[in-house]
Amino acid sequence: MPSQGSMPIINDMILGLEDEATSIINRLTRGSSLLQIVPIVGMPGLGKTTLAKKVYNDPLVTSHFYTRAWCTVSQVYHRKNLLLEILTCIHSKLPEKISEMCEEDLASEVRRGLLRTRYLIVLDDIWDTEAWNELEASFPDNRNGSRVIVTSRKSDVADPIDELDEGPHFLRPLTPDESWDLLNMKLFPGNDLPPPELCDLQTKIVEMCQGLPLTIIILAGILANEDQHGWKALVDGLSSRIVSSTEQCSAAIELSYKNLPEN
Repeated sequence: MPSQGSMPIINDMILGLEDEATSIINRLTRGSSLLQIVPIVGMPGLGKTTLAKKVYNDPLVTSHFYTRAWCTVSQVYHRKNLLLEILTCIHSKLPEKISEMCEEDLASEVRRGLLRTRYLIVLDDIWDTEAWNELEASFPDNRNGSRVIVTSRKSDVADPIDELDEGPHFLRPLTPDESWDLLNMKLFPGNDLPPPELCDLQTKIVEMCQGLPLTIIILAGILANEDQHGWKALVDGLSSRIVSSTEQCSAAIELSYKNLPEN
């Protein structure tokens, strides 16, 4: 049986990502038997991590890969911690005294764990190629269709990583209709029609959100705490810069993603 990795199974109810997920899944499960890198690239707030989680837990993917591992890189990282994250996913029982191993021994342990198996590794939120260069040697090409997903907000990071494969998958913004539907879904789950107070603000809200799912959910959280009759004054006093720029809002929305309902 394929190992399940360490990420929780999340039902990512983000509109507009179904076609994106299908495209990524096809790249993972079809094509060359050589090891291939699949970068997912897009500006902050588009849902790169959400898409990667959706793909990572898709039944077609979990049945196709016998070993899966998720590793969050971020702007500040330590190679040893990244290797330990991967090892925790790929081993049901970790080697003795693993925390005392040096980085090179950990890198060799990861490589041994991935030999002779079809694997999927996700390296989420890479900021520069240095992190990839420090991990690449641990990912053997078993010539059996193994894959590595890399998510990054910077296309210049993804290009040299993916130079021999199909190129980055650039994540698109939501359309105005998708943005509107997502806002309604977050504010009024189960209801088909939004109240007139919200419909009157549709154009302004769609422009404010700029197709970014994170911005939409932040705005939904703000509106949910206000009386419907006061929505117009609230939206008039906001801007997309206010809604999407603060670290506090970003942290809040990341928490919202993590707490989406399970299947």
